[in-house]
Amino acid sequence: MSSSRKKIREITGYTFEDEKQSIESWVTRAQSFKVAATVLSQSDFSEVQYAYFYNAAISLELILKAVALLKGKGIPKTHKLHDLARNLDLPFSIEQLDTLELLSEIIIWSGRYPVPNKDGHWDNYHDVVQNKHIIRDGNITRACPKRFPTLENVSNIWDICHRELGGKSA
Repeated sequence: MSSSRKKIREITGYTFEDEKQSIESWVTRAQSFKVAATVLSQSDFSEVQYAYFYNAAISLELILKAVALLKGKGIPKTHKLHDLARNLDLPFSIEQLDTLELLSEIIIWSGRYPVPNKDGHWDNYHDVVQNKHIIRDGNITRACPKRFPTLENVSNIWDICHRELGGKSA
């Protein structure tokens, strides 16, 4: 029975390899997570912050991988968005690469779990990665507006990728 279903998928072009190589499939999924992040950003942020960050991060991972596919680089097996972005030679600012670095940590662990697998990852996250996104002025601590993954910053990164794809939409 499953053999005939597989044959049908092959005839209709809905195979593992076809979908893996389909830029449109990657962009469609990316757009879905971007819409979810947008909806969540309009909610009580203190209640949905982890879901917002996670959806924003996954959205960017998927669209970056669509760009990688377009450029003939295949689908990199990484969640490190800043490394992925640098390998694609896109015109991201240092602040945007820092945003992608934070979003990588969110995908890997902080968007899903209270702690990472290793103590050293915890220290790196708080002492290096997250620290880039904070401005300290005396006793006042606030988010760095150019680095923090606000919807505006995420959308700006998204737009660079979308332009690279030639505005392809699902």
